[in-house]
Amino acid sequence: MCGAALAASGRRYCSNACRQLAYRTRRSPGGEPVRPDGFVGRHNELSQVQQAFEVYRLVTLTGPGGVGKTRLGREALRHITGSRAAPVVEVDLAVVAGDDRLVAQSFAAALGLPERHGMTLVESMIDALNKSRVLLFVDNCEHVVEPCAVLVDTLLRRCPRLRVLTTSREVLDVTGEFVLRLGGLPVPESVAPGALKGSDAVRLFVDRAEGFELTQENAPHVVAVCTALDGNPLAIELAARQIPALAVEAVHERLVDRFDLIAGRDTAPRRQRSLSDAISWSYELLSPAERTALARLSVLTGQFDLETATAVCADETLPADEVLGLVRRLQSTSLLVSGADTGTYRLLETIRRYGKERLREKGETDATWDRLATWLAGLLELCVEQPVWFPMETHRRLVAQADNLYAAARHATGDVDRQTVLSIAIVRIWMFQGQFAESQEYLRAALARTASPRLRCVLLGYAGCLSTLQGDLAAATSAMEECLAIGQAADDVPSLLDGHYTMAFVQVANQRLDVATRHYAEALALARGLDDAEAVAMVLDRMAWKALVEGNLDEAERLVRQALPVFLQPSPPHGAGFALHNAGSIALARGDADEAEKHFRTALTVVTPDSIEVSFVLDGLGMVAARRDEPKPAMRFFLAAASMRGLRFFNEPTWRRQVATSFSDARRTVGQSGADDITEEMVDLVCEDMITLALHAADTGTGEPLDDDERAIVTLTLAGLTNRQIALRRGISPSTVSARLRSIRGKLAVDSRAEIAAWAQENIASQSPLSQAM
Repeated sequence: MCGAALAASGRRYCSNACRQLAYRTRRSPGGEPVRPDGFVGRHNELSQVQQAFEVYRLVTLTGPGGVGKTRLGREALRHITGSRAAPVVEVDLAVVAGDDRLVAQSFAAALGLPERHGMTLVESMIDALNKSRVLLFVDNCEHVVEPCAVLVDTLLRRCPRLRVLTTSREVLDVTGEFVLRLGGLPVPESVAPGALKGSDAVRLFVDRAEGFELTQENAPHVVAVCTALDGNPLAIELAARQIPALAVEAVHERLVDRFDLIAGRDTAPRRQRSLSDAISWSYELLSPAERTALARLSVLTGQFDLETATAVCADETLPADEVLGLVRRLQSTSLLVSGADTGTYRLLETIRRYGKERLREKGETDATWDRLATWLAGLLELCVEQPVWFPMETHRRLVAQADNLYAAARHATGDVDRQTVLSIAIVRIWMFQGQFAESQEYLRAALARTASPRLRCVLLGYAGCLSTLQGDLAAATSAMEECLAIGQAADDVPSLLDGHYTMAFVQVANQRLDVATRHYAEALALARGLDDAEAVAMVLDRMAWKALVEGNLDEAERLVRQALPVFLQPSPPHGAGFALHNAGSIALARGDADEAEKHFRTALTVVTPDSIEVSFVLDGLGMVAARRDEPKPAMRFFLAAASMRGLRFFNEPTWRRQVATSFSDARRTVGQSGADDITEEMVDLVCEDMITLALHAADTGTGEPLDDDERAIVTLTLAGLTNRQIALRRGISPSTVSARLRSIRGKLAVDSRAEIAAWAQENIASQSPLSQAM
């Protein structure tokens, strides 16, 4: 991320700070497309959105495709959040692809919310949104406008601090909705210099046309192009991107010829027709191979990388080694935009819909979906064949492909086994997001259509885990009994290993430790028989946890030490966070808080930042702080863990009691007022803030030097700025400022903001001018 050299250990990032930067980049906001060009015009509309939020809690930007609703929304939010410091959560409904059932899930996934015990997904969102200040940006509502309107209305009625900005071609028609209808950018009425300078449409054309300079000679052609395109920003951008390949006079001439050709037969509204014709005109300027690639890429939703693009584009007519060049050409014409991650791309929704129509006309829709489904299923083939463990890197790839998985599974109905494999991936993603009810429903449907013994055993393994997490141990036991019966009948070792491993997990939850011991012994023998190091480590780790539950610390430590090397390798299996949590818990039980902290903090460097594992690690760090008689940090960790966890995921009762006792003790020590202050402080923390807190809060008085970001924050503190003002200057959230200030207090061994300012006066003020931090 920062350009620093990586160590030879195979780490993906040079430091935790760089890792967090990468994570924030992926999430900012909603993984929006990166555009090197600036925002042009719309000053009146920007002001109207800002003013509307002074009165209304729901603002909808509406207008035809390509008019710039999303870009205006993001630009408006950049100004609004800068002044109000409310974190923005983006929900992109374009990826829902018309499936009404996924609307609430999309909201919950964007908010990072799992299910909560005894609550529906909507109730979980209401509960969380009432504890935080959030501004929701809901993009592309038009194809699911009814379920979206119902959900937004419910959230606004039940969450008084919530505000929502939506974009849609159709208004939501919700009580209290402020609607801002967008048209094209203003075009000049003449080619006088003053009129040209004041025209947003002309400014946009000039800004997007590479190497183009507006002159009195070419100005009439620019104005004519903008006028013909009704000032539609996307249409103007597509036309401008043809320069310098075409002169502006040629752009004008070709547009006029095309419009004259279709004027007598097209009954669509003129503004919609101008955009469609601009896209069509750009499409027709492409080579046959480029047209084919654009049409085939239209099946992909959200961001995608070159490997995914190759999977859907390449066949006997289009060689795989040509796809990169085609993608770059499409990007250069603005038909494809770069994603937030380097090397990723995205089709704007308007162009994607156009591409799907061209794909249908070519008769290639089914074949393209088939290539996508086959490729995605291939990613999972090894994971389905092997028992117990799952490569963490594969899980990350699946999460990145989640939107395409949903769509591909709906189109893979002709191949039941392939559809089942895709369903397994979807269940896995939802399960790690804590969306258990939807996962169970999906599992039941998959089991009803699946006859393959191996695939049924994989599905039953997930069903057993999910039922255990939901507290239905009878259903979990039944699922695993069926899995073991299938494995025995087929003499299938991977299925038997899955069955014994998960059955042991179920029986530990059921407090039947003797039964769990037998199943773990069977699983360990099978894993060793397969010579599968990862599977052996998974079993040993869970056996260590059971030994800890039984109070056998020597055995627990022996087992976890055997397992840990596998979880600390550069490409670990899933569960690395739980294994390190296990090691930290054993150290805590031995009274070694330093060793426990080391394991818990290491866990945060190997898990996916929004994984459910993080909540257990934060609980562990809270226990460490409690053991050290540090009640305030302990409370912060416990509150952060509770906020992330939502549903009470399975954990051994003794550990839960220890956490509850430590939290109660810490709360009693800091008093009601102190507890209220800490709770309020934690309200706006998002996932990356919690990890930053965990990675830095324990650096108490170490004398570790401040990094550049911390020094800038210290300098602004010296200048008397508040956390919100610092956040505005630095382009971060106030909660991140709070987390960084806690890290600074720990490094400097000071207790207050005044002491930080005093330190800055002595150590920074004379060395670094305030302007450097501004």
